[in-house]
Amino acid sequence: MSQALIILHAGPEEENPRADTAVRLAGAMLADNKEVRLFLAGQGVLILRDWDKTRNSVHSLLGELLELGLEVQCCGSSLKAQAIETLP
Repeated sequence: MSQALIILHAGPEEENPRADTAVRLAGAMLADNKEVRLFLAGQGVLILRDWDKTRNSVHSLLGELLELGLEVQCCGSSLKAQAIETLP
């Protein structure tokens, strides 16, 4: 089985599609029966901010992938820097 680690360091802004692309790539790899992990660092942890309040395409897809078993890890320093204390 193929394995991949996707490192996301860009925030989920609409004008910058890197977060959306990373989450979609993870989904495509899961659908192809590949083992994939997503590591959030820097501005990438912002995808977790206001999880319960914000539902855009990136949040929705990430939520679906988490239910399907996507493993997501986060940089502790980045979480602290962005004042994110609880994870979805």
